[in-house]
Amino acid sequence: MTPLRLLGLAAAALLLLLTYLLIESAAPDATRHERILDTLRAATLNDAALQRDVLQARAGLLRNYDPLVRSVESLRGAAADLRRAGQIARGGMRAEIDREVAAVAAAVDEQAALVEQFKSRNAVLQNSLIFFMHVSGQFHPAGGDGDAVGREMGTLTNAMLRLTADPRGEAAAEVAASIERLAALPIQENGRGNIRNLTAHGRLIIATLPAVNDLVVRLLAAPTSERIRAAQKVYLDAHGRTVARANVVRVLLYGAAVLLAVYVAYLFVRLRANARALRDREMQLHQAQKLEAIGTLAGGIAHEFNNILGAILGHAEVALAPRPGAPPMRHHLEQIMKAGQRARRVVDQILTFSRRGDRRHRPIVAQTATSEAIELLRASLPATLSLRTMLRAPDARIHGDATQLEQVVMNLSTNAAHAMDGHGTIEIALDTIKAKADLLLSHGNLPAGRYVRVSVSDTGCGMDAPTMRRIFEPFFTTKAAGSGTGLGLATVHGIVAEHHGAINVKSAPGAGTIFEAYFPQTEAREGGEQRTGSMLPRGEGQTILLVDDERDLVLLGEEMLASLGFEPVGFDNGSAALGAFRADPHRFDLVLTDEVMPAMTGTELASAMHQLCPDLPIVLMTGYAGPVPIDRIRDSGIREVVRKPLLRLNRNGALAFYFDAFSSREPVSTPDQVRGRLSLENALDADRLKSSDSASIQSAPASTQSPEVPR
Repeated sequence: MTPLRLLGLAAAALLLLLTYLLIESAAPDATRHERILDTLRAATLNDAALQRDVLQARAGLLRNYDPLVRSVESLRGAAADLRRAGQIARGGMRAEIDREVAAVAAAVDEQAALVEQFKSRNAVLQNSLIFFMHVSGQFHPAGGDGDAVGREMGTLTNAMLRLTADPRGEAAAEVAASIERLAALPIQENGRGNIRNLTAHGRLIIATLPAVNDLVVRLLAAPTSERIRAAQKVYLDAHGRTVARANVVRVLLYGAAVLLAVYVAYLFVRLRANARALRDREMQLHQAQKLEAIGTLAGGIAHEFNNILGAILGHAEVALAPRPGAPPMRHHLEQIMKAGQRARRVVDQILTFSRRGDRRHRPIVAQTATSEAIELLRASLPATLSLRTMLRAPDARIHGDATQLEQVVMNLSTNAAHAMDGHGTIEIALDTIKAKADLLLSHGNLPAGRYVRVSVSDTGCGMDAPTMRRIFEPFFTTKAAGSGTGLGLATVHGIVAEHHGAINVKSAPGAGTIFEAYFPQTEAREGGEQRTGSMLPRGEGQTILLVDDERDLVLLGEEMLASLGFEPVGFDNGSAALGAFRADPHRFDLVLTDEVMPAMTGTELASAMHQLCPDLPIVLMTGYAGPVPIDRIRDSGIREVVRKPLLRLNRNGALAFYFDAFSSREPVSTPDQVRGRLSLENALDADRLKSSDSASIQSAPASTQSPEVPR
């Protein structure tokens, strides 16, 4: 038997026990108890009243027998009410109460029968006595024989009085003898009828009086009152035992409640301990999962960067190898640049996936960003693939980042192209939907509302259910080794989640795949346009103080700045740079410093220089090692933050903003090359800068920002 089943049986048994104790703890109903006692008292009183009325009726003091009838009916009603007395007890006690109540009912029935006999016979007796006394009182004989009759009549009357007063002894014989003597006397004709009736009633009285007296004796000796007292004794005894048992059961119930409370407290403590243990196990599991995810991430990054480094080192080795008559090295240098750009894209995808590549979200037209991504796709997709578009939301806006939306379209389309192995059709659709109920999607749920839906479908091989569950895991890929990073769909998922959206995936093996990305639609309008430049400005000899702890990067930066028309002064540590700056603060037109350096960080160096020369523009370079608080950046006098590695174009774009005089300009190749810059002014909230030196912080062309600027 399983522990759960045993626990269920124990709970059921405990419930039954508590129910039994609860029933047994109920004391007898006080109202019913008082009613039974009142019935017993009333029965006793009615029995005494019946005996009194019988004696009065025997003495001829009652006009009628209604009091007898009422007493008998009351006794019968009491006997009927007493049948409920046994409900206070069970078992033997109830049977004993029922027996006593039945004895009371039997005694009442017997007494009622005697009363009926008494009423009929006593009525005859009382009528005869009344007639006898009436005739004897009106008889007045005149002289002669009449005197003898009168004397005998007096004797008979006295004897009759003695008989009615005390029927015992010789009174009945005296009455009978007197009646016989009276009947033998000569009586006048006019009195003979009365004498005859008188003697007849006298004989009837002699015959009836003993029976009536016997009934009176039996009624007075009836056991009704004893039966009532016996029933009352048994009832009170049972009631007392029931109350005592209820009190004992209440104590037991209280004890059970205390034990149950203690057990519940024990269970509560155990549950808390188990909950803590479960939380500890969950933390251990999460830690193990984190370590596993970090291991997977590290392995994927190592694999990807090994390939990139292999390409860089290989082409660099070929370019450096002396070969007589070798062609120009431009091809190998271009491959090195491609490998570097690929490494930078991997870093961008990692940052986007980890949500640390914070961007400024603003209202954007979704169709514009989607169209730009489609134009890029048309140039990069193989000619064997067909691209169809259905853009039906020209004015729909979302609150987000246009570059990230383009990346969603590009990554989903690239994934679709890989799934079709060079042949098939990709369809990109954009529309709006109004959900009246919650949207239950394959990878997330959304509340009811208006959404912009970006859909990318393909006619490729499709996916099975296990693959669909893992497609958004970082570095999970079904491609051959070296054919992909496994970060494309994970980046898409991170971008959509950052925009408070969700993704729905429909696919089956051999039936193609449909990716649907849902973004909340907004009615807000874009506050302004981003500044973009089409020409690359050049410097006119401005002196730039360049500080980086990597000596090679200092030399490379000096060469780049010099080629752009600036006069660079480089240092590989902050202390030396600060010393040179203190020697001549007004020599430098701008400071370009790295953040993470030994001994002195970039913000510390900037703060020291800002105290010496508050109007000097300072630009901070960062490799995105962690966030730098805005307050520290503002207090350090830093005007802008740019991301490393810096190419020639975006380095000059960051510097040229602070100089007005530029003599020559070059065309800007692509806007992607300047998207790595982070504008400090866009990162700072306008309200936070009203009270400080916001006027000294210049705005700059940038596409990304964050409340906290990374180092």
